[in-house]
Amino acid sequence: KTVRDMATKFEKQLEKSMKSTLEWNSYILKERKKRGPTYYDPNGNITVGFEGYHLTNIGHIPIESTKEEMNNTNTPNTNKGHKRSSLAITSSTTPASKKRRTSTKTVVEAPPGCRSCGVEEANPSAFLICIECKSCYHPACAQIKQELVDNIKSYGWRCMHCKKCEVCKDSANESKLLFCDACDRGYHTYCHNPPLKRPPAGGWKCNDCVFCKSCNAKTPGNGPSCKWRADYTMCDACYSLYSEDKFCPICDKVYRYFDKAPMIECDSCSKWVHAQCDGISEELYNKYSSGEITTYTCPKCRNLTPAAREEQLKKKNKKKK
Repeated sequence: KTVRDMATKFEKQLEKSMKSTLEWNSYILKERKKRGPTYYDPNGNITVGFEGYHLTNIGHIPIESTKEEMNNTNTPNTNKGHKRSSLAITSSTTPASKKRRTSTKTVVEAPPGCRSCGVEEANPSAFLICIECKSCYHPACAQIKQELVDNIKSYGWRCMHCKKCEVCKDSANESKLLFCDACDRGYHTYCHNPPLKRPPAGGWKCNDCVFCKSCNAKTPGNGPSCKWRADYTMCDACYSLYSEDKFCPICDKVYRYFDKAPMIECDSCSKWVHAQCDGISEELYNKYSSGEITTYTCPKCRNLTPAAREEQLKKKNKKKK
């Protein structure tokens, strides 16, 4: 025999097998329609109804049923001579005259309580719901700050049992898997853009969430050596100014000498404060500028105790020396 003869024989056998399979599937569908409004689906492990029937009191029975077991059910045996190796079914107990059309799919809802503490909530929005397993968690039980909940929900949240990398969709290499401090999504160090040589010490934010809290920049800087500072909250340039105490103690944003925003120096801590941050009007600011008012104390220093103020004054004098 040649290779071509063997290939032809294989094609005929394959065609014969497919035809036999189609005939068997056709027979199964006809039998299901004869047996009643429902049938057992082994893939979903549920009882399914044909469209157009009202499903009530539907239960599960074994896939393989003996003749005696089948006689004990409400299912009419329309083919007693044939051994049923296919799926067994149960009929609805609702009278045929009262049956009405309805949906045949059953929706499995998430459990009403927190998977961690078990406490139920009347308002589902109080929970974080995993997009994978549909489990519910209180933000506090998942160790997530309340102010981050809205941002986390906007991306879709995964619980610790379902965490995976958002790029490769794999949960392997847990030691290389980082979780964003703002959205709680996971990324492998080698899947991140640009890749990270090692997990950063302290906090970390993904590219979608990271920005400088002072200048709102989305990149750490223009140079190749620039990197995010202060747990991924400040760019390289702003962090340099922040380290030199060139920031407003109220809004925590750095300032540059060419900034046009009006500022006043505190006589107690020697830090410059934005007039707007302390609610100083333009008229009052002009009085400070002209020397009509000679002393100014920032809001933080106003609330200090006498002992704390004295300690602050010692530090100020030490810096001058």
